Amino acid sequence: MKSSDDILRNLILLSIYKKERDETIKEVVAKLDESGAMKVEEAEKILKELQNSSLLSGETLTFTGVAEAKKAEEFFKL
Repeated sequence: MKSSDDILRNLILLSIYKKERDETIKEVVAKLDESGAMKVEEAEKILKELQNSSLLSGETLTFTGVAEAKKAEEFFKL
């Protein structure tokens, strides 16, 4: 079973992966906050972790980040 931190990490990875082309990560985080899925502070912490893990570069996922987002998509399908 995944921990809540893992679930939030997967949620933000998938949200970035599925965002509209003209949508910013800040807008994605705002949507997650507005929906109650996660708080802005939690999202910012996870975003830093994704950057430090080379999964996120600027406003886009790296190749590895895309692969992780696809795994997250499969996780949420189950």
